[in-house]
Amino acid sequence: MPMGWVMGDMVLLPNGDVLIINGAGLGTVGWELGRDPVMALVAYCPDGVLRLRFKIQEKARIPRMYHSSAVLLRDGRVLVGASNLHELSSFTKVLFPNELSLEAFSPQYLDPTQLGLRPVVLDRKSSSTLKYGSLFRIKFSIARSLRPESIKITMIRLPFTTHSFSTSQRSHQYDAVNNHPDGLTVISNRGKDAQVYTHSSTRLLYVICGPSGDVPNEGIWVQLL
Repeated sequence: MPMGWVMGDMVLLPNGDVLIINGAGLGTVGWELGRDPVMALVAYCPDGVLRLRFKIQEKARIPRMYHSSAVLLRDGRVLVGASNLHELSSFTKVLFPNELSLEAFSPQYLDPTQLGLRPVVLDRKSSSTLKYGSLFRIKFSIARSLRPESIKITMIRLPFTTHSFSTSQRSHQYDAVNNHPDGLTVISNRGKDAQVYTHSSTRLLYVICGPSGDVPNEGIWVQLL
């Protein structure tokens, strides 16, 4: 970790990174016990170079400590909100007043310079029921030519989030997909097949593209049976 941290929220991102956000640098969980709010937003990259896996994204504008929350949105942003260090509602004459606002944070993969790498799902039938052990096809387009191996599929089960815990949060990446024999034309409306092998639930499905494999489409909902 690049700094001391308590009460942080961790959110699984479509590209496989873990966003660490909210919380305090000093103190413990509980009423009036947090100090030194952590304003940095940090991405942890599990597959990154050893000792370089934590990357500071940007600075938050509002301190959010105890009772704050964060959750992934369908478009790839992260919604953050709330903060309450006090047993009773305290909006004045305290070091850290109760906070009721919401903000949306855009990870680096949503940078405007990456728009040309963002896939667009063409066939809305892709947002349907998928059966365990079956094959499914996703039709999508992208503005630039890419090698098929730079494309992957991710499914994320969104959590129930409270008190710095994201219960049942899951991410599954489909790296072993079957490219069509006509190579790069897979990017031009020809689709991509993948095997369903994950637990039943409703999930967000993302197509991830780019030389570093980290720019997602606007997620679509799928139900796994």
